[in-house]
Amino acid sequence: MFNKTIAALTLALPLSLAGQPTSAQDIVDPAAGPSAIVRLSQAAGVASILQALRAQAPSRTIVFRDVSVVDPLRAQMVAHRTVLVRNGIIVSVGGNRQPLPKGAFVLDGRGQFLSPGLVDSHVHSSSPATHLLHLANGITSVREMDGFPWMLLWRAQTRNRRMLAPIPYVAGTIINGNSLDGYAVPARTPEDGRRIVREQAACGYEFIKIHNVLRPEVFDAIADEAKAVRVDLVGHVPHAISVRRAAEAGMRTVEHLKGWLNDGTLQLDDRDYAVAKDYRSMWVVPTLYATQPNLRGAAARAALSAPEAAYVPLADRERWRKAIEADTGGPRSQDGQLANMIVIVKALHAVGAQFLAGTDADGYKYTVAGFALLDELDLLVGAGLSPAEVLRAATVEPARAFRREGEFGLVKAGMRADLVLLPRNPLTDPDAYRHSRGVMANGYWLSQAALARSLRRVASLFAKPIAGTDVEGRQLVRDVERLSTSGYVFDAGTLENAANAFRAGDAETAERLLRLSQAESRCQPRP
Repeated sequence: MFNKTIAALTLALPLSLAGQPTSAQDIVDPAAGPSAIVRLSQAAGVASILQALRAQAPSRTIVFRDVSVVDPLRAQMVAHRTVLVRNGIIVSVGGNRQPLPKGAFVLDGRGQFLSPGLVDSHVHSSSPATHLLHLANGITSVREMDGFPWMLLWRAQTRNRRMLAPIPYVAGTIINGNSLDGYAVPARTPEDGRRIVREQAACGYEFIKIHNVLRPEVFDAIADEAKAVRVDLVGHVPHAISVRRAAEAGMRTVEHLKGWLNDGTLQLDDRDYAVAKDYRSMWVVPTLYATQPNLRGAAARAALSAPEAAYVPLADRERWRKAIEADTGGPRSQDGQLANMIVIVKALHAVGAQFLAGTDADGYKYTVAGFALLDELDLLVGAGLSPAEVLRAATVEPARAFRREGEFGLVKAGMRADLVLLPRNPLTDPDAYRHSRGVMANGYWLSQAALARSLRRVASLFAKPIAGTDVEGRQLVRDVERLSTSGYVFDAGTLENAANAFRAGDAETAERLLRLSQAESRCQPRP
């Protein structure tokens, strides 16, 4: 059992090869020793649920028989198709007369619709539960927007089908003029910017992400170096840069409507919406859902009591409750943020902007990963996009923006088997994803019943308070080692924080966890 008076963390955290933190979790309150241990225990519990789900899922030869195939690229569906999947790849999409392979697992698709898996193009995954919540909502790929080396190992293990999670496309650790208390690597000079870009490219990241505060000459150096190493530049349009200048410099995606929305006042700023028409190599990720932490009063209480809130740890929900109680109800600058963002989306839509669906979830107040993307789809429809356009923004457009058009985004032979079986046509009703019959992630078939059972186990795990929860250190480290050996990848920062919390009373457990964290903090080549 761990001692509830464990000393504050004292061990210096190792840096990645790129001179950056190993994880955003590195900045967790260092005095929260017991919390760090319980967080790792919860992470191991959810990882066990995910690996068990993977072990039980049909995953070799699978046939969807007599299903309507949804094509978001052409905004049409083709009825009475048979889709054959083998070892994670769509082998064929044809008529119902083709013979079924011997021993295939057959799913009756009559009256149902087979869609490509969804993509959340802006996430910050905070725990293993995030993976399950994404999968349960039909999200089979994500773009991680503040990357650390352990995420590159997660990428490798999901691609080789040893770990059940959405396939991640990973941006490097945020580059900013200051460190953002550990979330970013600072670039104060053009030389800093160029060096960091080269390091991140060598480490294996798929994007270079920039943030709000960069001097123009530093931005120019980063953009130029990103082109030189052939890694796309994405992220926030810095305060000192116009959206047009960012587009001219080659920014592939712009997040949160920055530039068009003033970061300080949250009012409309740059009205140059035509830039989205002029630069067809740029996509816009509005993240309307990112205003969710602005909720207050009845709306905040509704988020706290929503069924999906059960998949958020009790300690986090308690912080939500305290924020609601502390809210005095006075006026705030962010109260009109969502309305202003919708004005911008409508203006961009009118000129033919290319959109990606992203959420900026999770870890923030009143946000729940997975469910967040389905809410974002609804918000985009409310902002003027058609259901078919919204579906493109969550399937085929991410494939184009990520330069992965042959990999995912369509139900097509040769593509990764990321699919969602639905009761209704999502081209006219995006709400169909809230009622899926099951999800195929990289060839693993996860039935709705199996996903629901797994979610109930997570809710039970997260219902326990940190205070009074006992964790036996040696058993925990054995569980983590077993899961790591099976292919599961833990957040290196979660391992480090727990190791530091154990250090005062159990040096052996601390050392074993640190060895695991260092093994997961290595760079990986880009696929």
